[in-house]
Amino acid sequence: MWSYLPVRTVACALWIGAAASALCIAGPLWGAEPRGDASADKALLHPYPGDANDPWNRAHETLFVRQAADGSRHAHTTDPLLYHGGTYLLEGETRHRALSVLDELLAAPDRISAAHPLPQLLLQRDLWAAFDYVAWYPDDWVFKSKHEPAAIALRERLAKAIGRLALPEREIAALPDNYRLAVQSKEFSAAHDPAHPERPFLPADLWDEAGPWVRFHEITAMPMAQKHFAGCGGRAAHPIFMRLPGERTVTERYLQDLKPGAVEQFPTGTMVAMVRRALAVDRHAKVRVTPITELVQIRVYRRIPAGREANLKGDFGEQDVYEFILDRQKLIAGQHGLRAVGPDEPFATFERDGQDPFAPRARPAEPITQLKSCIECHQAPGIHSVLSMQRGLKRPDNKVFRTFTWEVESRYTTKAKVRQFDWGLLQGLLEAR
Repeated sequence: MWSYLPVRTVACALWIGAAASALCIAGPLWGAEPRGDASADKALLHPYPGDANDPWNRAHETLFVRQAADGSRHAHTTDPLLYHGGTYLLEGETRHRALSVLDELLAAPDRISAAHPLPQLLLQRDLWAAFDYVAWYPDDWVFKSKHEPAAIALRERLAKAIGRLALPEREIAALPDNYRLAVQSKEFSAAHDPAHPERPFLPADLWDEAGPWVRFHEITAMPMAQKHFAGCGGRAAHPIFMRLPGERTVTERYLQDLKPGAVEQFPTGTMVAMVRRALAVDRHAKVRVTPITELVQIRVYRRIPAGREANLKGDFGEQDVYEFILDRQKLIAGQHGLRAVGPDEPFATFERDGQDPFAPRARPAEPITQLKSCIECHQAPGIHSVLSMQRGLKRPDNKVFRTFTWEVESRYTTKAKVRQFDWGLLQGLLEAR
């Protein structure tokens, strides 16, 4: 399957800015990838070992499988299809079924003790997303007081299930590094081939601290990819990598020399990558970064327009865009579980103007492919399209970026998550058990 996209996107810049803001505030966005209920997608509807009546599969289907207006059912691969300010699970039949299935899940503790760590992690992450969805204080504008009793009832049950599914810190650390396994499988090319840009590539040396890819971070203790961080509710880390043509020192020197107000454009052939690493809640109610890669996005700059605002005049340059998402069934089965996104795959259903696209009378979103969605936000020329860098380039500091150890960088993400209101609610319920 190839995932090359020669991007010459023509779109309204004002719409893109507004849509990007809406996309990145809340809701399952990056790699959520809903799928229909064709036979080939049964695993997305019932992803856990056992039949459809297994408590875990019943919980997954009840809480996370959404039905569209045409009757088709959709599930996710990364973040559940739950939308900021929605009423799904909070009223009517969906509320009753959600409470019932969570009670059933909590009544089967032996199922958890017999489970492999990977399914435990994946189910916990889904339930954590559901908890964050109902973790709010009513304002009677977005979050209605009439839904608060249902939200509280769901939070209590979800917190119990999240706590029971929690792994010890040592087991979280021992989870497989599926990015490394994907490289070792040799299923994908290890390097970009300009002569065959249609071939997806997964850099074999991406995490090599002496290799040509440089992981970098803003000097402030904040998540770098803030829109991706917000889009997944803060439940994942998003390290950013850059590679200029040449040796590692070329990229390091470029990053060291960047100064606000006098930004030097990087050359054609530059590559930027983002990896999404899953977070988990351990048995001591602490947030931990796991070795599990859920998403990889890579962009190669084939042509960079000269003007900083060339995209506003219709020149979007050319980028090769690649994306890999997690196949849960294959991961649980012992494979690396990373799948290359094809060029015609539709973008995940996402909220537009704050609406749940599965809600009655929801306006349909404009169709777009998954790979083109990257350019919706990253269409400016060269370095100006690397949005994770733009905040740092506006600071007055002489030194803008540096490479921290992975432990330090991942701590920035966990600290940002534990400062959130939803985590305070969850931690309180976990510690009160």
